[in-house]
Amino acid sequence: MLRMAALRQSNRWPRRAAFVCLLAAAGLGSGCPGNEGFEPTETDSDSDTPADAVIGILIAPERIVVPLGDSIQLKATGLTAARQSRDVTNFVVWGSTNPSVAQVSDTLDQEGKISGLAAGEAQVWAELDGVRSPDVKVEVTEASLVGLTVDPKTASVEVGQTFQLKATAAFSDGKRSDASSQAQWVTSNNAVARIDGSGRLEARAEGTCTVHAEWNGTKTGDVAVTVVGSAQPNLTITRVSGEPSSDAVTLEVTIENTGNVGASDFWLDVFVDLQGDPGPGDLGELYHPIEFLDAGASRTIPIVADGLSTGAHTFTAVLDIDDAVAESDELDNQFGATFTLASDTQVGPNLEVTYFDYIIDAVSIYYVVDVTNTGSESVGDFYVDLFIDEIDEPVAGDLNFGDEYTLVEGLAKGETNVADFLIEQRCDPYPCYSWVLADGDDDVVETDETDNVAGQLEPLSPPAR
Repeated sequence: MLRMAALRQSNRWPRRAAFVCLLAAAGLGSGCPGNEGFEPTETDSDSDTPADAVIGILIAPERIVVPLGDSIQLKATGLTAARQSRDVTNFVVWGSTNPSVAQVSDTLDQEGKISGLAAGEAQVWAELDGVRSPDVKVEVTEASLVGLTVDPKTASVEVGQTFQLKATAAFSDGKRSDASSQAQWVTSNNAVARIDGSGRLEARAEGTCTVHAEWNGTKTGDVAVTVVGSAQPNLTITRVSGEPSSDAVTLEVTIENTGNVGASDFWLDVFVDLQGDPGPGDLGELYHPIEFLDAGASRTIPIVADGLSTGAHTFTAVLDIDDAVAESDELDNQFGATFTLASDTQVGPNLEVTYFDYIIDAVSIYYVVDVTNTGSESVGDFYVDLFIDEIDEPVAGDLNFGDEYTLVEGLAKGETNVADFLIEQRCDPYPCYSWVLADGDDDVVETDETDNVAGQLEPLSPPAR
């Protein structure tokens, strides 16, 4: 249950030496100060390190796919000993393990721009004053861009609030990449909501508008944005379920915003076997950052607690323990549950469809599918089936084949694999009710056979040419 320390929205410095500054796609979150530059500061009180010295560097985005012949702008964020973050993109030395495939620039006004020169893979890094970032994998692909998805799909925000939109690019070879900083973001009313080049939106005045992203001739659907003058979110945890294995529990934490405006840039913390109640300043052994949760929306977040001993363990889930979000009710952010690991607890893989969405145009539908092995053991090959224009939920069985299918060549414990589908439109009339089913042949013996299906999606009629 080791956790990388994180610079939280309150700019607290957690207990461990590594750091992760929550970046909103390629931009900085509200708790991560931006391009202030490096001003001389006093020596940090906890060490002899000068407070303005960089002690860690992070590259964003973390998932990088570059179309052959194209370029993508990277961002480097440095954390100083004074617990502040800085945009150091123009100050670091950039490097690539394979510059003939992916070349990253150090040229003035081009710092951090990575160019795809040949199909293949490379690792890139950034270094400043002897401090080097973790390597980030870059894939250069000859595949074509199939489409863009955007998250969230709707947003209600208060005047002055900011939050991050995320654009994800899907390619014809099944690869996906965070394209938030590569896409061009467009708002229908800049007076209501302004959006920067990384997809971070600022609510400026009461009203409504739409926002979308465009990249290489492909655009996302519109995000409907409503800006209100005064409102408050209310974050609550409605359910914590768990699936024990021999030494771990796979938790699913369902969170909901019952308020009348969206909440942005907060954390879910999970404490294991905590004595007493957690409070401000405490950090859970497990965590998950949440960039935005709209009013009335809910989300289920999977978290794996492993390395546990046999016996009963308590899990305390807490939302926004830093009090970064002003809520209408601050007393309903906590939920506890107990799960027991027995010596004879069932072990094995567990396949779960963790993401299912679509991109539609006038000639095709691209189904976006993620399958995760949430079990305690790896699994071999299995099929993922797509059912198109079906009202009823599919059930696994020897003869229950989908309209389309793809082979997943094994998954390690905790691993997620893309199982996307590109099909010609075949629904008339719309909507085109669709389902996806992992291990439809029922060949894999799993610890839970009930969570292999997702749907139904209801793709609507495509836009006119």
